[in-house]
Parts: sequence; structure tokens; C-alpha cells
Amino acid sequence: MKDIENTISRRDFLRAIARAAIGAGLGWRCYAADDSNPQATEFTFGVVADVQYGDCPSVGSRYYRASLKKLAECVREFNAKKVEFAIQLGDFIEQDFAAFDAVLPIWNRLDMPKYHVLGNHDLSGVQDQQKNAVVAKLGMKSRYYSFKVNGWRFVVLDGNDVSVLGVFPREGNPRYEEGLAMQKRVAKMNKPNTPDWNGGIGSEHIAWLKAELQKASGAGEKVILFSHFPVFPPNVHNLWNEDEVLRVIESNQCVVAYVNGHNHAGNYAERNGVHYLTLKGMCETDETAYAIVEVHGDHLNLVGYGREPGRILKLQ
Repeated sequence: MKDIENTISRRDFLRAIARAAIGAGLGWRCYAADDSNPQATEFTFGVVADVQYGDCPSVGSRYYRASLKKLAECVREFNAKKVEFAIQLGDFIEQDFAAFDAVLPIWNRLDMPKYHVLGNHDLSGVQDQQKNAVVAKLGMKSRYYSFKVNGWRFVVLDGNDVSVLGVFPREGNPRYEEGLAMQKRVAKMNKPNTPDWNGGIGSEHIAWLKAELQKASGAGEKVILFSHFPVFPPNVHNLWNEDEVLRVIESNQCVVAYVNGHNHAGNYAERNGVHYLTLKGMCETDETAYAIVEVHGDHLNLVGYGREPGRILKLQ
């Protein structure tokens, strides 16, 4: 009984500290999950990153074959919780086009609308002649797109839009040429995110994103961006043109969060009122990782599973 009393006391103590910090105006807007906020949930959605299934031996902490069981458990939980929609943030597979035939039937057991984001392995992990078939295989209408739920706009970006590994053919391909030039500019700046397995968002894609955010602002919609690649904080996994994307985001007050995968360790930072959240990779270790997000008018409550921690992201 003493242990229980001490646990409760510690929890209340930590909550008191968090509330005191808010009152002191420290500006922190990400907190450990706390179910004491009584505001009703508008809707929920499920999100998972880097399933990265492959019929290949584990390498280090990556358990590729174990992802099938983990994904099946994730799908059952999304269905049980009746989320409004589910989205996977890219790197659905590790390698081999045939791997899609193993993961898609599991993902398609979902009872609600389901969405895909393209990851680097989804394209670099297949043969060149198969790269342009991935979008159709996943049932995507476009490499990047948006959809709306309950007055919120969700914008899906393609971080492989310009790339040196994710496009085919390369010769004479403007997406390859723009990607190569962008990668060289990043290298001259001595930034860490130059690897071939990153990519960028090209000029046409940027123009589309600006138009989407302008429409959302005009309609009074809150926006969450989904991408495979992070843009903040600075990291080796970030998009090549992270700074350009950040400028677009911060020029529109409608964006409240940017959610991505790619960095299997996970990450989080806030910048100018926008939450930048990197989910942990499902394929890492023998423990799962995914989340259900409860959407409220003034905050997002991230309910984490497995290695993914719970968070409350306050909205301005």
C-alpha cells in the first residue's frame, strides 16, 4: 500500500510542476500525457512509421520479419479504438517489391480510411524499373496529396520528390537533376543531411504546398503535415531543403504540427508554435512503436504504444 501511495504522490507532484511551469510562462507546450484535461475529443487517428518489413535477417536492432506481427497488432488496435483514419509514414518495406504483397493485406484489414506516405526504402529498395509502380501498388492517387477530416486539413508530402535514388529514369529527368543540384548545395554548406538516402521537395511541390496552406488559412482550417523525412530539429535524416520547407510552414499560421518517421530513434522539438514530431520506427528492436492521436480544439494527445512515448502537444 505504501508503494501505491508514493506512486500517486509522485504523479501528482509532477503534474503540479508542469502546471507551475505553464503558469510561469516558460513557453513549453509539450507535456507527458495527462488524462485530466476534460475537453472532448473531436476525433482520433492512428499513425505508424517505418514498418520496414523485409523477408531478410535482422541487422543490428532492426527486426525486419517481426514487423508483420507488430503491424497486425497495430491494425487490431486501430480497429478496436475506431480511429477516424490511419496513416503510415513511409518505409513500409525494407527491400524487394514483393514485400508489399506481405504488408498490404495486413494494412488493408483496417476498417477506416487509410493513407500512405512514400519513404526512401519504398523506392530505393526496389528495382529501378519498379520505382514508378510503387504509387499504384499502394493505391495512392498521387505522390503527394491532402485530405480533410472534421474541419482539419492533413497534407501529405513526398520527400523523395527530388532524389538521386528514388527516381527513374535518371538521365534527363528534372526530378533527378533538381535533386542532385540540391544535394550539392547542402554539401557545400557542410550540413549533415547530405546522404543519398535523403531527398527534397522540388519547386513544383513547394508551389503546391504553398497553395494548400493558403487554402487552409482562407478556410480557417488547422493543418497537420505528414512526411517521411523530418525538417526540424537539425538532423542527419532531414530533407535537403529543410530550411525552405520551414519558411513555407512558418509563413502560414494554420500549421500546428509536422509528423514524420525516417529517424528510427524518434525526436521532438517545437519552433515558432509548430510541433515537429518524429515517430520511432516500428522495425527497431523486438518491441513495437506506433501511436493514436486524440485531436482536441486546444491540444493533441499522443497515446503511445510500445517504445513510442505519450505526449500532449498544446496548440496556440
